[in-house]
Amino acid sequence: MVGSDDVIQPLTADKRLEAAETWFDGFGCLYALSAFVLVGGAIAIGAHWLNVNPAVGATAIAVFIALAFLWMGLWFRYRHVFFREALRVPGGLAKAEIPRDVEAPSDIIVGMPLAMAKLRVRTLRGRAGKCQIQLFEQGLQIWRGPKHQLPRWRFEYAQVALAEPVEVETPRGPNPVYLRLVIGQPRMVFLCGPTLDLDRDLGPVLKALSEHGVQTFSKV
Repeated sequence: MVGSDDVIQPLTADKRLEAAETWFDGFGCLYALSAFVLVGGAIAIGAHWLNVNPAVGATAIAVFIALAFLWMGLWFRYRHVFFREALRVPGGLAKAEIPRDVEAPSDIIVGMPLAMAKLRVRTLRGRAGKCQIQLFEQGLQIWRGPKHQLPRWRFEYAQVALAEPVEVETPRGPNPVYLRLVIGQPRMVFLCGPTLDLDRDLGPVLKALSEHGVQTFSKV
């Protein structure tokens, strides 16, 4: 159902996200270097190897603090760009058009799930809460469980254009991982997570999707 003319790229190909990540990583290196120089200078002054004007020391500390704030600002910008770009797809539905209930063209709820994960889910419309991602022989279901009628989305595998784990860099780590599911029809994106254990929480899901012909990426 996803046509050959549909241009859906993995998030790693997004230039805006790549630029935001490069700035964040670059200033992270600069911040680490400034910390090394500041600590080294403090040790040298304490050991009386250097005779430095106190004003110079105060200026160095001020610059170091300014770099820290700038680095954190770049991280917040990178995080904002990540979620914005991860939830967008060329030709996708607008925020107000994202449905809360989608039925697959055929009945996919047959038998027991082949794989399942329980993660927080968000769409362009916003957070959908903690949902079950269930994969059956004929398709997948994303829902909050039998006690919640909505939201609920059901798709045949032919409707799923892309499934990829994507990682968000953090200042200190560990880096959380999300599952990004891109649906061809209706054109929308699900971002499921975060998780810190890719193999445990997403490995079976990615394997089942790949076995049913969905384009997947097993590594972040």
